[in-house]
Amino acid sequence: MDKNRSELGKYLEQMRKKLSLSLREASERSGLSHSYIRDLEIGYNHATKAPIKPSTQVIKQLADAYQCSYEELLKKAGYITDIQDHILGDDLKKLIEDPTVGLILDELKDSSEEMRREALAILRFVKQNRENNKN
Repeated sequence: MDKNRSELGKYLEQMRKKLSLSLREASERSGLSHSYIRDLEIGYNHATKAPIKPSTQVIKQLADAYQCSYEELLKKAGYITDIQDHILGDDLKKLIEDPTVGLILDELKDSSEEMRREALAILRFVKQNRENNKN
């Protein structure tokens, strides 16, 4: 089991218990199933035994439900390292916390280098067209 997932799972369980929430109550608050929340807490899918890593959107839902730092959960899930956190400026941190950016990152995380380059080219193309239309 990945160290970060284990750390995330322990932290999620601690936060849930600190708020005196049952799994079902945490489910109601977050919009996630109680069994998925438990899988996150133990770090793997209970049915398949496969390691589990939540998307940034799921992490955002849990941060909101548990009234805790989204950034801290991202760190514990392995999305941000302490070094990256130190290097990141406030503007970039705000960008990472944007749910839309989180969805984009989720789509790109398992894609090939070629696909990421294509996505970057498309983004630059759209940005350039918008700038040209302003003038």
